[in-house]
Amino acid sequence: MGPSDSPAGLAAYIVEKFYTWADIHGNIESRFTKDELLTNVMIYWVSNSITSSMRLYAQVFSQIFSAETREFSRNFFVSQPSAFANFKDIFRFPKVQVENFVNLVQWNDFDSGGHFAALEEPAVLSRDIRSYAVKLDTIKLKSVEKEL
Repeated sequence: MGPSDSPAGLAAYIVEKFYTWADIHGNIESRFTKDELLTNVMIYWVSNSITSSMRLYAQVFSQIFSAETREFSRNFFVSQPSAFANFKDIFRFPKVQVENFVNLVQWNDFDSGGHFAALEEPAVLSRDIRSYAVKLDTIKLKSVEKEL
């Protein structure tokens, strides 16, 4: 049975992700209430969208990472000014590696929070996003000034 076939299977799958991908130090309820976890499960169950959420990871990783060579592709680059909030996620990338794939204008390492940073450290993530927005405004202003 897959996660789309059974609400119990879906709950087990999602809660396992919260347990392994979040910065919880072995206690899931130190970061998430049962209501938050159940709400997350219900969003995926009611919308039947767990498979499409997985597809995003598969498609992106297949473009930038070769399972055969275990190396990242040099053919993938995001030219738009980008930010990277490096929380304690399952994939904690080194800055030098990220710079190979994106036009990096902001990088921050965080000691607390994991894959679900918006739930784990909402104030920290919000400040980081606001900081990035200010940088984007500055970049846009400089671009307009060059045109004049």
